[in-house]
Amino acid sequence: MFSSWPASLIWEVYMQPDAKSAHQSVRGVLHRPNFCELCGCDMSERNRLRQSFGLNFNAKLHGHHWRGYDYPLEVWWVCPTCNHALAGKHDGSLSKEDAKQLVKPYDPEREKEWLEYVAILIAFKAPDHVRDEFERTAEIGRRLAKERPDILQREPPFSHRSDSSETDTKKKNNRLHR
Repeated sequence: MFSSWPASLIWEVYMQPDAKSAHQSVRGVLHRPNFCELCGCDMSERNRLRQSFGLNFNAKLHGHHWRGYDYPLEVWWVCPTCNHALAGKHDGSLSKEDAKQLVKPYDPEREKEWLEYVAILIAFKAPDHVRDEFERTAEIGRRLAKERPDILQREPPFSHRSDSSETDTKKKNNRLHR
């Protein structure tokens, strides 16, 4: 019975009953906007950009219950990337301004750079079944590698956290390598 359910739904229904009731009380009451309240990305534009790289999935904004599930209608509408950056922060201790400091503002050029990197990874490093599933993306990656060989030498542009957390990570890494 449960094998066809997505793992996130099973987690929500059985492991977080408060999350389930909060989710149900929001349905039909709150309107989901198209812009992330923290980084400002336009989800329709972001999805179009990803589709141009052959990644055909429609990402939607998540309702982040910033004060916890006891306040189901107090939701910040955030993109999946910002929601990941805010993971576990449901106690109301963060103001929206503090949360904005945790994430970088959305930059379409940075997103494009990230998608180029993903396309190249799929083209050259992914297992065959992944390459077959994302054939168009792999084709784009191979073309990019031919047109701009320098792209393979760049650092991966993955982090969505603000520069302050990146410098803290660099400091920790420096301490570890001493």
